[in-house]
Amino acid sequence: MKGILRAIESSNTVDGFKLVGSLSYYWQLRGHISEAIRWLEEVSKFMPKVIDSTYCRIISHKGNFYRFKSDFEKAGKFLNESLNLSREIGDEIGVTDTLNRMGIYEFDRGRFEEAAKYYEENLEIFKKNGDKIGISKTLNNLGNASSNLGDDDKAMKLYEESLGLRRELNDRLGIAITSNNIGILAFERGDFDKANELLEESVQVRREMGDMQGSNQCDESRKFFLQSGEI
Repeated sequence: MKGILRAIESSNTVDGFKLVGSLSYYWQLRGHISEAIRWLEEVSKFMPKVIDSTYCRIISHKGNFYRFKSDFEKAGKFLNESLNLSREIGDEIGVTDTLNRMGIYEFDRGRFEEAAKYYEENLEIFKKNGDKIGISKTLNNLGNASSNLGDDDKAMKLYEESLGLRRELNDRLGIAITSNNIGILAFERGDFDKANELLEESVQVRREMGDMQGSNQCDESRKFFLQSGEI
C-alpha cells in the first residue's frame, strides 16, 4: 500500500488513483469495507489540478463503500459529487456507472420512485449507445423498482425483456438473476408453473457456473414454494 502514497506524493496522482480504483473491486469482493474507505479517503485528499474520469471514479467508489457501510448520508454526498463531476467533464461511462449506484443507493433506502428515475436515465443512455449489456442490467433493476412499487405487470414486462437480452448475450449470471426474479414474481402472482420453471432454471445455471452458494439459496426458495403446496 505504500506504493499508492509514493505514487501520489511524487505527483503521479493518476497512477495512485488507478491503483486504488482497481483495488476497490478486490476490497468489495473480499468485504474489506473499512480498509477500502480508509484508502479512498486518503487518496481523494490529493485532488488533481484538472478533474478527470479517474478522480471521479475514486469519489464514486467512496460513495459506494459508504453505502455498503449503511452510512447513507456520506454515500449520497459522494455519489452525487461523482455524478455531477462526471457530467461536467463529459465522462459518459462515469455517469452511467454512478447513475446505477445512485439507483441502488435509493433502492436500499426504500425510495423506489427515486431509484427508478436514475435507472430510467441510465436506460436512455444505454439505448442511445446500443449497449445491450447496460440495457439488460438496467431493465432488471427497473423491474426490481417497479415490483417494490406494486406494479407487477410492469415489473414482469421489464424482467422478461431483460431476460431475453441476457439470453441473447449468453450472460449466465444475468440469466440466473433475472430468471430468479421472474420466478419469485410469478409465484406472488399465482402463476406457479412459471415460477417453478424459472426458479429451476436459476438453480441450474448457477450450478453450471460453479456458484454452489447461490444455487443452494435459489433451490431453498424453490423448495419452500413446493412445500407450501403451491408449485
